[in-house]
Amino acid sequence: MADAQTEGNAKNRIRTDTDLTDLLTTQHARFGDGAFDLGTAEIEQLRNFTELAATIPNTIKRAWVRKNACIILRDLAKKNRAAFFLCALGTLPYLLGRLKSTTYMEAVGKWWREAVQWPGLFETMDNYSQYLPRPKGLAQAMKHYAARLPGTPAPPDRPESLDQETEHHADLPPGAKPQGGWSLTIPLHNLLDFLKDKYTDTPVQIHCPFDVRSPPSVQFGPAEWDMRMEFGLGIAKAVMEHGMQSEATYIQPMEQSQ
Repeated sequence: MADAQTEGNAKNRIRTDTDLTDLLTTQHARFGDGAFDLGTAEIEQLRNFTELAATIPNTIKRAWVRKNACIILRDLAKKNRAAFFLCALGTLPYLLGRLKSTTYMEAVGKWWREAVQWPGLFETMDNYSQYLPRPKGLAQAMKHYAARLPGTPAPPDRPESLDQETEHHADLPPGAKPQGGWSLTIPLHNLLDFLKDKYTDTPVQIHCPFDVRSPPSVQFGPAEWDMRMEFGLGIAKAVMEHGMQSEATYIQPMEQSQ
């Protein structure tokens, strides 16, 4: 029995980019349109992978396989959470850590672009998101924008507002503004479901200004909500054509800017 298990583990070791993408393909095939429940062992494995991904690689001494697995998982967690999730369901750190490649993220990216984006995969990830690594940049962005909400109180131990605190960057010259930011990729249906659940009766206005400096946009609710999505010209045209076929559509000229 032990020899058979050892032989099986040897076959499952991930040594090449192809081994890794084959693993992703196998796990990806489990998903479809709907979510499903993970088993206890899978949840525990997801916990273990997330814990290892949170480890600083240089703190792992004399265990190069585990250290390599840590580096790979940190890359996956940062750049492709779906691949991280699928790996956690289908392998073990000491098998993943056998990968000898410097191009695995390119291979994963190519595989992901060609894979079907099953809603069931994203829904299952959502259902178990508490066991997945939380993107560091997302937490930073949430703090950045939360500090700008009207009426945000100043911290009790700081005289300045949260907005001023967020604007302080010790690594920038005085007066310099921070650059860059973070992006969050989620399935479109997740965004639409969120808006539908939170703002079911909210009026929606589609703005198509003639001013070429302002892109077409969709505004949810009154202007003071400042909730708007910008569209490219192609999708704006398609949405307008769809909207004109709706019985609940009211078209009016936009107010001219002064």
